[in-house]
Amino acid sequence: AATFDVSGVTAGSSTTSEVTSAAGQTITSATGSLTQANGSLPTAQFRAGGTTATGYQFTLTPAYDDFTLDEVYVDLSSTTASSTGAIANVLLKNGATPLGSATINSSTSSASFTGLNLLLAQSSGTKTFTVEVQFANVGVGANDTAGNVTVRLDGYKYRTSGGSITTTNGLATTNTGNANHVVKGYPTFANVALSDTNLAASTMTLFKTSLSATGGLISWNDIVFTLASNSAAATFTSFKLYENGVDTGETASSSDV
Repeated sequence: AATFDVSGVTAGSSTTSEVTSAAGQTITSATGSLTQANGSLPTAQFRAGGTTATGYQFTLTPAYDDFTLDEVYVDLSSTTASSTGAIANVLLKNGATPLGSATINSSTSSASFTGLNLLLAQSSGTKTFTVEVQFANVGVGANDTAGNVTVRLDGYKYRTSGGSITTTNGLATTNTGNANHVVKGYPTFANVALSDTNLAASTMTLFKTSLSATGGLISWNDIVFTLASNSAAATFTSFKLYENGVDTGETASSSDV
């Protein structure tokens, strides 16, 4: 902060005026910074071929300067053909606004979004970027089933307001999304509420769920249930499996669950 003293004679009179040690404002100097962090990451899950979903999300927060984002680099955790072939395209969005698309290099399992020229003004605060994946079709003449698509942020390039360019690379180990297993089809379960949850010495329904196929047809191999009880008095002898209210003929004993 600056201080100053003033003394002199008032215009048109002989009165002397003095101001002593008037303090100015304190101005703090700071270096501009652009901070990156992981965004909201979807859980690991199955994805049907031919669909589009979020693969990774990250944020950029400018401070003490305005920046311009020029390029973003992403890659996959695997270079195997079933993984790189499971992606048709990757898309980059700023919020809901598309910024560009890119294809995965099958040799390096990487992709670059270039020519972005996106202003990151410090007055606008944190920006959220989403990398969406267009999954390739699965099946004959298409990609193998169960390709693992895990998208990672490898780096980005940006400019300061003064034109200084910075390229940041090698971020993939700490900036990784969760696995997407691309398949032809997969089962989707939705639990159904029971009409009675009080146990009695009789045959009762303990669990009910609805099942549908997502993406393509599926068929059963086996189905496993686990049973937990917080009462030693509750005992179970045998179990039956019903489909749409019809006895399937499949049974199990308490030692099987």
